[in-house]
Amino acid sequence: MKSKKKLYSLLAVALLLLVGVLSACSGEKVSGKKDKSVSTDSTAEGTDNPSAGMPDKFDPVVELSTVTGNGPSVQLPKGDTPDDNAWTRHLENEFGIKVKNEWNAPGEQYDQKINLAINSGDIPDFFMVSPQQFVQLAEADLIEDLTDVYEKYAPENVKNVMDEAGEAVLKAGTIDGKLMSIPFSGKEQENASILWIRKDWMEKLNLSAPKTMDDVLNIAEAFTTKDPDGNGKDDTYGLAVNKEIMLTRGLFNGFHAYHDIWIKDDSRNLVYSNIQPEFKKTLEALQDMYKKGQIDPEFGVKDSAKVAEDYGKNKIGMAFGGRSAVGFKLQTPEAEWQAYPVPSIDDKPTLLQHNVNIEGNRYWVVKKGVEHPEAVLKMMDFFLETFYYNTDDDVFKEFVDDGENQSIWQFSPAKLYTPFNNVAIYKAISKVMESGDENLDDLTPHQRNFYERIKLYLDGDMQWWDQYQGFGPEGSGPVLEQYIDNDQFMMNEFYAAPTKTMAKRGANLEKMELEMMTDIIKGGSLDKFDEYVDNWKKLGGDQITEEINEWYKQQGN
Repeated sequence: MKSKKKLYSLLAVALLLLVGVLSACSGEKVSGKKDKSVSTDSTAEGTDNPSAGMPDKFDPVVELSTVTGNGPSVQLPKGDTPDDNAWTRHLENEFGIKVKNEWNAPGEQYDQKINLAINSGDIPDFFMVSPQQFVQLAEADLIEDLTDVYEKYAPENVKNVMDEAGEAVLKAGTIDGKLMSIPFSGKEQENASILWIRKDWMEKLNLSAPKTMDDVLNIAEAFTTKDPDGNGKDDTYGLAVNKEIMLTRGLFNGFHAYHDIWIKDDSRNLVYSNIQPEFKKTLEALQDMYKKGQIDPEFGVKDSAKVAEDYGKNKIGMAFGGRSAVGFKLQTPEAEWQAYPVPSIDDKPTLLQHNVNIEGNRYWVVKKGVEHPEAVLKMMDFFLETFYYNTDDDVFKEFVDDGENQSIWQFSPAKLYTPFNNVAIYKAISKVMESGDENLDDLTPHQRNFYERIKLYLDGDMQWWDQYQGFGPEGSGPVLEQYIDNDQFMMNEFYAAPTKTMAKRGANLEKMELEMMTDIIKGGSLDKFDEYVDNWKKLGGDQITEEINEWYKQQGN
């Protein structure tokens, strides 16, 4: 878009925060036509053939208890309750599944109440748990082995989502060769780092799009020294860095280094990313940027919120962040940001780090002895059909968003998220825009909403700039599509509950690591990295590595 498009209201920030939850898992509902553009290859669609042996409707009715963690912002239409709403009524009337919520407790309260339930042995029929709780339940023999249930009854929609999420997802739900949970499939790969750059600054300084990491460093130098904001002051910085150093993960990845994950070495053993030579090399580059004034000298006391204020003050020209950064971190009345793939320091492609595709690291478990555990799979299938594959507006309003209550979908008793839905939204919208065809019947209601907002932006309504950058043909969508097409990902290979030593020593090791990183970036000797590696190993790192590799071998690796 032309650089003149720079004025948009703060309304877009609030709107993206509102729709971001939906778009992140972003769904449309069942009972209408199937959406043929939901998959990243735009060919997948829902299926009406759930699985062999799964009844269309349970008779007699299957009654299942559960618990929920919805916060106060999650609202239902007037008159509906957690036990009596569009989802529960449809499940009972159409599928013979009656769900009763024993309690609702948002946030930390949820985990606390689950812990109490585990300790007492009085747990609901199915519910969502953390990795630690999952292990506790399995060791206490309180949950059902779902191996045969999944093999016999899992609907094609569920299997397809799990396949797309990657084999590590189901492996994460497996203990001693038995599938003891259904991991809550999520979208971690869609959260991979993107390089966001002030496009208006690049145009002013006549800079080209970065193709290499050296280009990125040169842009940072120009943004620092050539007064890109035109105020005649030396008050701009090339790169955003926060006190936790988390905003630089994309930079590390471009140097083939990874922050706080476990990766395979040449012997296929797992090693900690932060003690590898590439990590030191990246710290050296950050140190050089700091010396040249390209990083705010006060970064060590600024959290992400404070750095976001600097975006708004036109102080920073580049940032590494996820696809959603455009809406609630980078957006300011005067800036125009553009998304770019993270380039590499050499001729090897950048691999973007991510955790296993499990939403919030959560797992669905079923109480041991439940007569029809396959009913949980049927509910998951209904959610996928209704949330992702439906194109009917009436269904969307009933189960997802009626215009007043945007979070009706959160009352589905069992959910799975598709890993690349936001990319699918971008592809579906781009296909319509490229064809010039105004027939939107093949789009889901949510996709149509995004399409209409993008059209408004293209017609000059700047408040929808974030929607264009999120789902238009020139935003984060094509960047993530490139990552997916080229398989530019590096997964954290450790996805279990913290090991014994990790739980005991991890906090101290992390503190020592952050102090080392901050010290080096601010000009300390690079030898401090080698000292840190030695101390990390001695103070628990070697033991953690041993424990993690023992777990890794138990997974069949």
